[in-house]
Amino acid sequence: ASASLSCHERSAGADVVDLHVRTSRKQAVEWGNWCSCLWLLIDSAIANTRIFLQIQAEQGSFAAYAWGFTGNNVVREPYTQRTTSPLSDSLSRDLRRRGMRFFGSTTAYSWLQAVGIISAHGPECDSACAK
Repeated sequence: ASASLSCHERSAGADVVDLHVRTSRKQAVEWGNWCSCLWLLIDSAIANTRIFLQIQAEQGSFAAYAWGFTGNNVVREPYTQRTTSPLSDSLSRDLRRRGMRFFGSTTAYSWLQAVGIISAHGPECDSACAK
């Protein structure tokens, strides 16, 4: 959707994107019911973006918000084939309380590992974090 927006519209923020999506939704009605799932994801992405921006405004940055769950410390844990943790549960719960959708504990756990807040490496890993 953003490819068809002008530079000015992209810099205007979520309200313009919302207007564009509502206009596109009317055009998509003729495509059938399968679009309703796509619109649920698109609406969620717009709502999640607004929540993300609110958190940035409150905390100064989303990083400050996320690191606040650990007291600015990396959580080192042994490698297991787990998909969630108490930390990802609490992050996901707080984001859902704020209204964020499609960001469960498994997604939170993956994201926490990707950004380095959780470090879970096995002894065979060459990562400097594992040593």
